[in-house]
Amino acid sequence: MIIIVSPSKTQTFTNRQPADVRQPELIDRAEQLIAILKSFSPEDLATLMKTSERLTAQTIDSITGFQTPHTTDNSSAALTVFQGAAYTAVDTDSYNKNDYLFADRHVRILSGLYGILRPTDLIQPYRLEMGTRLETDRGASLYDFWGETITDILNRELEQSKERCLVNCASQEYANVIRPKKIAADLITVSFKQRKNDRLKTIAVHAKRARGRFVDYVIRNRLTNMKKLQSFNEDGYCFSTALSSDTELVFQKSLD
Repeated sequence: MIIIVSPSKTQTFTNRQPADVRQPELIDRAEQLIAILKSFSPEDLATLMKTSERLTAQTIDSITGFQTPHTTDNSSAALTVFQGAAYTAVDTDSYNKNDYLFADRHVRILSGLYGILRPTDLIQPYRLEMGTRLETDRGASLYDFWGETITDILNRELEQSKERCLVNCASQEYANVIRPKKIAADLITVSFKQRKNDRLKTIAVHAKRARGRFVDYVIRNRLTNMKKLQSFNEDGYCFSTALSSDTELVFQKSLD
């Protein structure tokens, strides 16, 4: 079983790192994208990424400062870097070596720059969303650049899993890079819904945090079975048999 998650725009680099780190598998492809981005003027880069002058300047700094190989002096492990709503619910400060070993086997972070990351893969600061319309020799977008490669890697890793199931905890923007018809395993999407004023809907900020809490729960409890995923009950969520299906696990909570 493998869980796929989105990265976050917010990133923080600290000295709190797992003992064992590694190079991203597709770092050569990341270098190709960096080379393309270096050819953009500041104005064109701002248009491409829809960023303010300040964010564009930060992006240019990360592009020009990109170094290979990645080392612990210039990079940090992916799972410790991302700091968005989902990742604040992943308690990496308390993780030990076995937690990271489990995460490396069962969690994959999709990335516009790196394609696909293991939690202990070293990364550097970057800003490149998967939905960016960046033209490459593979097509007009990053979906064209990454789609087949990421799908092939997931299939290769799923072949080594006892339970061949891909659990989608990623946002639609990132999940869309996967080629569902080519995934040689069951594909299950995990959804989180909130009930407020007798209305059940998905509230983005709550759903993001729930995804992170779910991933943290899976890592801490060493869950590798689809049935056991239904036991998730953090932050007031409970599994909904009525709302779930063969292709979707739905968890709900009340905000009233």
